Amino acid sequence: MTLLRLELILVFVLKRNPHRKVIRIIKLLKIAGLVLALFSAPWAQTLDKFKSDLLNLTNSGQKAEAGLPRPSLLDAAVDEKSYVVGPGDILLLNLLGELNYNYQITITPEGTAFIPSVGSVQVSGLTLKQAKEKMIVKVLTRYKGVEVTVTLIGLREFVVSVVGEVQEPGIYPARASQRVVDLIYQAKGLAKGASKRNIQVKRRDGTVLWVDFEKFQRAGDYKRNPYLLEGDVIFVPVRQKEIGRLGIYGAVRLPGEFEFCPGDSLFDLIELGQGVRDDALLEEAELQRLNPDGSTQTIKLNLSELYASNPGPQNIPLQPEDRVFIRFKPNPYAQAEATILGEIKLPGSYPIQEGKTKLTDLVSLAGGFAPTASLVEAQMYRTNSANLPDSDMMRLIQASPGSLKPDEFEYLKSRQSGTPGRVSVDFVRLFQQKEFSQDRLLRDGDSVYVPAPSLVVNVAGQVVRSGLVPYSKGLSATEYVKLAGGYSGQANKGKIYLVKRGSGEWTRLGGKQEIEPGDTIWIPMRPDRNFWNTFKDIVLTVGSIATTYFVIDQATK
Repeated sequence: MTLLRLELILVFVLKRNPHRKVIRIIKLLKIAGLVLALFSAPWAQTLDKFKSDLLNLTNSGQKAEAGLPRPSLLDAAVDEKSYVVGPGDILLLNLLGELNYNYQITITPEGTAFIPSVGSVQVSGLTLKQAKEKMIVKVLTRYKGVEVTVTLIGLREFVVSVVGEVQEPGIYPARASQRVVDLIYQAKGLAKGASKRNIQVKRRDGTVLWVDFEKFQRAGDYKRNPYLLEGDVIFVPVRQKEIGRLGIYGAVRLPGEFEFCPGDSLFDLIELGQGVRDDALLEEAELQRLNPDGSTQTIKLNLSELYASNPGPQNIPLQPEDRVFIRFKPNPYAQAEATILGEIKLPGSYPIQEGKTKLTDLVSLAGGFAPTASLVEAQMYRTNSANLPDSDMMRLIQASPGSLKPDEFEYLKSRQSGTPGRVSVDFVRLFQQKEFSQDRLLRDGDSVYVPAPSLVVNVAGQVVRSGLVPYSKGLSATEYVKLAGGYSGQANKGKIYLVKRGSGEWTRLGGKQEIEPGDTIWIPMRPDRNFWNTFKDIVLTVGSIATTYFVIDQATK
């Protein structure tokens, strides 16, 4: 309307003043009016409809995408020969040829697949392969000259019960792509004392499957970790601790004892031990079997044949309480080593040659002693040394305390207080005084420890406050005893011992022995003196002498 008014005004002006510019403006206004009329008429409505259709097309595409089945997390591609079809599974049926159609088919709660223009096909309980074949045959009875394909595009959901020894028993949602172990994890894992190898899956048709949770964890074995079905009940029993065990020892990666599971074989037990080591002597393994009468039977095994037959007839079935022993190969190239720690410039373990490398060589390999090293207190240990039998030691241990002589009692105490495996070495004489008679040949596993100065002396035995007292150069044993509170009432003051820290040597104080940091001053207990026993011994001795004198006197008359 505004343009029309403007045009009328310009026409009126043109009659009064017919100028070319005014004529051009009137023509432009007419063109503008035609454009506005075009978009204000049905053309404008058509454009709006096009915009609306475009928006609806986008929304419908989004809805169609939202209607597709949610993708499942799979540990492997679905095997059509073993996957069992059930209500809720989604299949895609494609027809190619004279007809080109595709249908998305959801298996009904009754277990049927409804195919448009064809009819229903009962597929629940069939394997995916069987269901595909049955549906294709049904379609080809209706349509000729077409290619038919059936594809699983969505997995069904259902519920499974988890009961027994789990952290949170209950009913849990599951999908056909999940396995038993997945539901155990959903139940927060196994409870303390639960069986790991005798878990059962009870199915609606009465079938019972055995699940081996431990073998799946140790060896990644899926054979005893099946896929789930509708209505499954997972039962986790209590583990039997006293009976029903298997053991594997020696040259395996993870030796130990495991629960027995029905159907266990030799190869299963080796897999539980995570396989044999590279240094296993496969030709010389043994199976120890407990017979019903309590006797033990030894069965020789050749694991090379077991692996060669993969696993074949050598994979013998196992029984509860079986034990398998796999020997190690002899290793002539094993590297021997010794360790030196403490106040050393380069502490650590060093390769040695048994029978050739000496203690001085080891110290040299480690860069020598640090300035703070206390050679007086340094010690050498041989941890793999055999415990040599000591018949006299055993006699003293088995004897009653009252029957021991004082010296025997002291020897027993010194042996029992000693450090097992300590090698007698005087580091001061060897490294400062160069007395190489103190040098020692090293063996595999030997260790040397060089401490910093302890600056204490241990006062033990019959003192008021036994323990560590500060070291002070030049102090006597009596002065150290005073620092420990003095002698107790039972102290044997005339028999005091000094135990050297480095060598463990026991010496009786009384001379001018130097007391050094780390030494031990030991004050024994005074032996009990029974007056009546002493008097009785004197009387018996005098009587014996008198009797002897009387006999001799009578014989000479």
